[in-house]
Amino acid sequence: MRKGDERKASLLKAAKELFFSRGYAATSVNDILDTQHISKGSFYHHFDSKLEVLTELCKQHQLEAAERYRSAVKEDMSALEKLDLLLYHALPANPEETKMCALLLQLHRTPEGDQVISAMLAAQKNAFFSLFSGLLDTLAAEGKAYLPLESLPELAWDIYTGMYRRILSLGLDHMQERSPRPPRYIDEGQLTAAMRYLLERTLDLPFGSLTIIRAETLSAVLEEAAEIARTAKQAAGEEAEGSQLSLF
Repeated sequence: MRKGDERKASLLKAAKELFFSRGYAATSVNDILDTQHISKGSFYHHFDSKLEVLTELCKQHQLEAAERYRSAVKEDMSALEKLDLLLYHALPANPEETKMCALLLQLHRTPEGDQVISAMLAAQKNAFFSLFSGLLDTLAAEGKAYLPLESLPELAWDIYTGMYRRILSLGLDHMQERSPRPPRYIDEGQLTAAMRYLLERTLDLPFGSLTIIRAETLSAVLEEAAEIARTAKQAAGEEAEGSQLSLF
């Protein structure tokens, strides 16, 4: 690794540790610099802003998630089992991503947060979509999926990733500790069931073939992420934002 790449990696590692321990708002560029004993000029040689650091970390996490998926795949798994495993690892709200989810909750429904989440979902697609599409081709060849339109895999992927903003909205509800829940409230059980149903029906997969993530697991992740985010916002002198019940 070249010296410049080493410096950038070191800055990302330091920023990640500070963001996770202090929160995004309470961490300044100077805080990151203090851990590296370098000048601002050196920092801005690699990043334009603190927000760009977070964006880069989100992209990095997607690459790491894809590697975790590849490591978890077993030779004797069916294509359906591999697909379910891929969707689990691609979801930025599984237990391995709790701290990153907490970071994104701190910025959700802000212009900066929209920018970061959009960049993360683009990185997610770059890391996972070719694997996803390949598995669908295998399933179609086995007669376990029906792909009458060439664009269907990409549309199915967009349906899947579109759910993530709704998941973050649930996380905001946990931050607000909203009780009782408002009328027509969508909880983790309904959301995970809808996610499975939409993908199974869109791709004509066998009914009940997908789990992705269990509702109780998603709920535990969101509760922990919300507590981390709430503590970070309070430490930074901010109030947790209220949640709206829109899909996006």
